[in-house]
Amino acid sequence: MRLFLACVAWLVAVLAGGVALTTGWVATHVTSEDGWVRLTETFATDPALEKALVEQVTDELASSKVPAILRPAVREGVAAAARRAVEDPGWSEAWRESQRRSHALVLHADDSDRLTVDIAPMADYVLDRVTGDLPVPVDAPDRLLVRLDSDVEPSTFERIRQAPDVALAAVVVTGLASSVVLLAARRRGRALVALGVGGLLVAGAGLVLGDVLLPNLTDRTSASTQLARSVTDLLAGRVADSLRGWVLVTGAASLGVALVGALATVVAGRRASVD
Repeated sequence: MRLFLACVAWLVAVLAGGVALTTGWVATHVTSEDGWVRLTETFATDPALEKALVEQVTDELASSKVPAILRPAVREGVAAAARRAVEDPGWSEAWRESQRRSHALVLHADDSDRLTVDIAPMADYVLDRVTGDLPVPVDAPDRLLVRLDSDVEPSTFERIRQAPDVALAAVVVTGLASSVVLLAARRRGRALVALGVGGLLVAGAGLVLGDVLLPNLTDRTSASTQLARSVTDLLAGRVADSLRGWVLVTGAASLGVALVGALATVVAGRRASVD
């Protein structure tokens, strides 16, 4: 009976540990606004994204609101300012503000049902750096939304919002189930080894998720613009790198637990042989 209880508790601990790892990462880097900004802040210096942003901002500002005869001149002035802007330190700050707006729009707006980026701060930053007078006044829009894809289920956003609570519950369940494993097991050393192996399984599953499943999902995601594709590709790579860090820490800690358990088992065996 004790063995059966320990096995069931071990399985619960492994499953809850997997949930804790993934939802903990989501809560830290996606649900949290500051976490999201830190996750995406390096995107602003990516050459492909810079090019896509320059083109998108130029297209939006030299839009149909500008008389057709003046659009070439406006486009040339805006494009030149945008190319200069990407070299400024303030460009990265404008991108961070863009990501704060996007985070609030996607996760906190009542009608959010899609993954979008608000690049209005980038457009405003570009207009502030137009060196020559444009032939007509051009105002930066309050919101300039770029839809990233059409494949995200609306329920996904609700699950992201709930991630902190789910992660906390999963951590508690993992701790309780691990305690039951240790209490029910006849040999604590072997129980520690089993828990360590379970943690390594969780780490392995996380590695597969970040390095295999996520890139495949990104490849199948539709993107209507080059900017959308650039952001999607960068996000997939950044998520994989960040999650890999969590996986490595989990794997290292689990390996340490397993080694402690193995050492305890060896010591206990030697004591038993002496006695």
